[in-house]
Amino acid sequence: MSQVRKCCVVACNATSETHRLFYLPKNDKLRELWLTFLIPVNVKLSGLSKAQLVTKQVCQKHYFVFCEGTTAAVTVVQILKEVATRVCESSLIPVAVVCDQGSTFRTAINILKRETERKKNLNEQHYDGTVEIFNQELNVVYDPPHLLKGLRNNFLNKDMIFKGMIAIWSDILSVYNADCQLGHTRMNKKLTDHHVYTEKMKKIKVSVAAQALSETTSGLLKYTSLFKTYVDGETVSATMKTTSEAVLFIDQLFDSVDGSQRDSVKGKLRGPVKPNSNQFDFWNEAKAILKNIQFIDKNSRRAQKNKKTYKVRVPSLDGWITTIESFQRISQLLFLKYNIEYFYPRHINQDPLENFFGRMRAINYRNVHPDANTFINAFKSLLMSNVMGPHTMYSNCEDDEGDTIVDFFKFNKNRCHKFTDEDKENVAPITLEQNNSNINQAINARNERLRVHSSAYTAGNICRRITKTIKCTRCSDTFVEKERDIIHTWIEVREYKLMKTSKLTYKNFLMLYRDVSGLIHCYLNKFAYKKCIKKLIKAEILKNHDLNWLGCSLHKREVIECFNAYILRLHIHNWCNIINKILKGGVQEKLITQMSLPQKIACSKYKSFRLRKKKYKN
Repeated sequence: MSQVRKCCVVACNATSETHRLFYLPKNDKLRELWLTFLIPVNVKLSGLSKAQLVTKQVCQKHYFVFCEGTTAAVTVVQILKEVATRVCESSLIPVAVVCDQGSTFRTAINILKRETERKKNLNEQHYDGTVEIFNQELNVVYDPPHLLKGLRNNFLNKDMIFKGMIAIWSDILSVYNADCQLGHTRMNKKLTDHHVYTEKMKKIKVSVAAQALSETTSGLLKYTSLFKTYVDGETVSATMKTTSEAVLFIDQLFDSVDGSQRDSVKGKLRGPVKPNSNQFDFWNEAKAILKNIQFIDKNSRRAQKNKKTYKVRVPSLDGWITTIESFQRISQLLFLKYNIEYFYPRHINQDPLENFFGRMRAINYRNVHPDANTFINAFKSLLMSNVMGPHTMYSNCEDDEGDTIVDFFKFNKNRCHKFTDEDKENVAPITLEQNNSNINQAINARNERLRVHSSAYTAGNICRRITKTIKCTRCSDTFVEKERDIIHTWIEVREYKLMKTSKLTYKNFLMLYRDVSGLIHCYLNKFAYKKCIKKLIKAEILKNHDLNWLGCSLHKREVIECFNAYILRLHIHNWCNIINKILKGGVQEKLITQMSLPQKIACSKYKSFRLRKKKYKN
């Protein structure tokens, strides 16, 4: 691969995931459970990074992490350094890092900039605004679609000072309402209520912002400004012309960094960047204009409290300036050092990541809010399949027609690792004094009969599974019986059709089942954060309970292994399901107060996040 073909950008993004606990039998641990104990369970964010070539639309997703709530900026800095270093070690040449303008990413970028500036000053070198990682200078590009939406969102509730004049969003509303009266002869047919009205607006979709702040909208505003009044006699706003100029500037600004091969239009800035293209002149003018743009804040808490208006600068303005300067440096680097003829600026954005998240949520049509386990499985599935295949319906960005860098069919052959059960990080398990009398003391006497009958039903299911696995009559005679007892009442109701031929659980097996299930839940409440959790609980079961009466002399070992495997799998998943139900609000709070610490923590997180989310919606 030539040097120019190795030039790439590193992009990162984040998305919210559903908080959920789950048991991984293969790894014998509870995924992400440690968060429950060190930090209360919260909605997780999954950060994803990708490498995308600049001169050709090829990209590869290769890194993601899970975090608790908002990731600290220092952690983001470490992640960016690790990813950029790995990309450099793979012989690719990163020229830029792309992220959105969230506060965490902006803080992380500022930390990297300060480190680079300090290093440049010590070496008596000029600092140009880049960040240096692994001796490679990276330009900072804030995702242009996010910057466009940021400008639009501020324009909705703040008046803009553009070239010393006032531009207001209500001008767009006025021309839209007048245009709607024209019926099928409308001048701007793309605009709908979802584009202009805040309460109906689809704020996440980039196309909504791009169409509302388009050249067509600017032309409609400019046309209306030529008249003093509307047809009905209403006076045309004095700010109409300024609003037209501001909308046209925003449209050209976005087009200058969003050019692609498919959507290139002759005479417009939405095309390839060449050494003599018009983008460079526009970028120089745009920087001067952006530095002087301000917004008039009337609706913030500070403005309403002090009954004043403030002229403010919003992060999107500085983000646009940083992005334009980065595109200028990238252009000079590609043209002067690598002698390329042109490149498409749309290759330097987050669209592949947005498409990836969209395809992940589209799996099975129900993966809208994936948890960590579902995210990992979907990530592997999409990574190994044609991840750049058909475009996701209702996606938030343009179609991604790129290819993947790595041949995963060859890559997968070298990735076979065997999991070892030995966990060197775990200390020796603490002995639990768990016996039948202690369990009985914790059981409500009023519900004792229901609990016994329910336990008999579940214990009977385990007996059947053992009987099917170990097909030995002598073994089954040690833990099942044919005579019905009062404890089998619930089994009769649930499976009356099978009662004639079914063998029922023996009383001493029922007592063993209840003791062991109580031990499992007690251990998980205290030590669920440990790895090899199944192995540790199994050791506690063998230590505290005599299982030698199970099975015949020939199959005793196999029967004991089956019993431990079935009951552990059943109750570890049951414990996780209880936590997940609490996190979703499916368990009454008065019942949770009688439970252990993990369940109470899950309840507090449900109350603080789920209920607060409902409050915001209302």
